[in-house]
Amino acid sequence: MINKNTNGAPIHAAIRNGDLDMIELLLDYGAFVHSRAPDKYGELSIPALTVAVNLGRADIVQVLLDADADPAVTDRRTIEIAAELGNVAIIELLLKWSKSRDSPLDKDFALINAAREWRVEATWALLKDGIEDTNVLSNALLSTVDSRHWAESNVIPFDETYRAYQSTIMSMLLDAGADPNHQRRSPDARTQIQNWSFGGADAYGQRSHPSTTPLQVAASATGSAGAVRLLLERRAYVNMADDFGQTALFYATISNDMDVIKTLLEWGADVRATDLKLSTPLHMAARYSSPPITELLLNWGADPFAKDLDDETALHAAANNTFEINLEIIDKLVQLGVDINARRTDGWTPLINAVASKDEIKCRYLLANGADVNVITTDNQTALQRAISWAVGVPVVNTLLDYGAHIVGPDQSTALHWAVGSRKPYTMMWCLLARGLNPNIKDSFGATALTNVVTTPAFQEDWSLRKSLITLLLSRGADAGVVDCLGRTVKDWAQGIEYMDINWDQYKLHWLEPESNIF
Repeated sequence: MINKNTNGAPIHAAIRNGDLDMIELLLDYGAFVHSRAPDKYGELSIPALTVAVNLGRADIVQVLLDADADPAVTDRRTIEIAAELGNVAIIELLLKWSKSRDSPLDKDFALINAAREWRVEATWALLKDGIEDTNVLSNALLSTVDSRHWAESNVIPFDETYRAYQSTIMSMLLDAGADPNHQRRSPDARTQIQNWSFGGADAYGQRSHPSTTPLQVAASATGSAGAVRLLLERRAYVNMADDFGQTALFYATISNDMDVIKTLLEWGADVRATDLKLSTPLHMAARYSSPPITELLLNWGADPFAKDLDDETALHAAANNTFEINLEIIDKLVQLGVDINARRTDGWTPLINAVASKDEIKCRYLLANGADVNVITTDNQTALQRAISWAVGVPVVNTLLDYGAHIVGPDQSTALHWAVGSRKPYTMMWCLLARGLNPNIKDSFGATALTNVVTTPAFQEDWSLRKSLITLLLSRGADAGVVDCLGRTVKDWAQGIEYMDINWDQYKLHWLEPESNIF
């Protein structure tokens, strides 16, 4: 009898207790060898054999197999689990059972699991039993170098002993016929390529690649210079590109590992290679790596003036880098003569990229070296408008204002109008009022910032924010009696807004002297 609220049947309890005599007794009295224990969701899904495999008890596994437990029926993952745990004794028992019953087990995934976990003996046991499919061997090789699994596995990638295990398994697989230039393929590769070419990226800003070689995967992992060198020695093509045109050198910039990049360059990696979007490794390094990596690529002949299909330069990429220390990359590129006001196809300059990175120091450096603070993008936005809209921070906004950013747009709207639509309207409005902006300037519709606060639908469900903004503007001299182009005042608009309980006459102008009266 199995109770979902317990750990299963008596045989499951005996297995967990390691009580071999009790297990044999229960089986003699007719315990069902295929009975399943509840999983963490309470579903009866874990066979007795799997419980024993997870515990690494080869003696119990043998008893269950002798009692006709069938790993091919009860749970096809038993050999995969044993391989992942590196339990050679259980692997050999399962392989022996498979041959005696002429019932194949999935050795392919078991090999991939063993390789991923850097289980040398388990990998050898499976190879010795005979796996000749080149694709399986090559996918196992990919798993051996794939850092995405390390956080969830037992490997310690920065331990020399574990790295030796990795090298041993790589050599085993290559000797067995793994292809060092094998590309992992995805069935939706075409869709991914189309999405990528239109700028698709994941949460980390990286594109999702449907095809990679072992060398590319290894190059993307910090501390993998040894694995990279081994693959190159075994005839991996250093300049082989994936479906997006990116070589191992592109991947290496993500690793931010100087030794990996040096190894690739010494083996002939093309430092001026371009992918399908005409990006170069320098673009990638400027965006994702530390300054020494960019310096290394430049010393090896990277073109600092290269532009991708969007006309983005390495300076754009560096300005968007989130490394706090990457100002020296920007300085290096500027000193080399890269246009500080180069415009992408959307009109973005390095300054607007720096604004997007929320880094006031980068913004100030670019402005001090000639960046145009008032350049307009193709969607008629300036750096200041972007900074206010995105609420990138008071220091960035103040820096742009210090360098003469225009506070009035083509439609006569002011920075205070823009602040109404900001992600952090109160913070942005407070900053601008502190700089002395006049809250009573009208846009081309005759509306002031106060008019917009009262009429903007976005604030209707957040009365406390609307009231705070109104209070702030009124206390800094906003006039609720200003008439717009429709002949209506702020008070007129307010009458149509529910819960508009503002006492318009109680506010008097009180404010410290502004830093500078810029309007």
